Amino acid sequence: MIVINEDWVVDSDEYCYILKEDLHKQDKKGNKRYKVHGYFPGLGAALSALVKQDTRLMMSRGSYSLVQAVAALKKNEQKWEEIFECLT
Repeated sequence: MIVINEDWVVDSDEYCYILKEDLHKQDKKGNKRYKVHGYFPGLGAALSALVKQDTRLMMSRGSYSLVQAVAALKKNEQKWEEIFECLT
């Protein structure tokens, strides 16, 4: 499992990469709970989907004018670029 940050992980099996959101909850056995956001053939595709999903979640949590939305989108993309730069 690849921990991206406190909210997102990318898991893998022998067939694909799995984008998961950490729900910050535990099941009855004490295991972390995740929401699966998709299955991807490559790590790059999973990370690209992560940025898109995070952007959708951000937009769904508020009300924005068009100008504010564009500024928020740019800020979110910049945040993920900085995170991914640290990985290389």
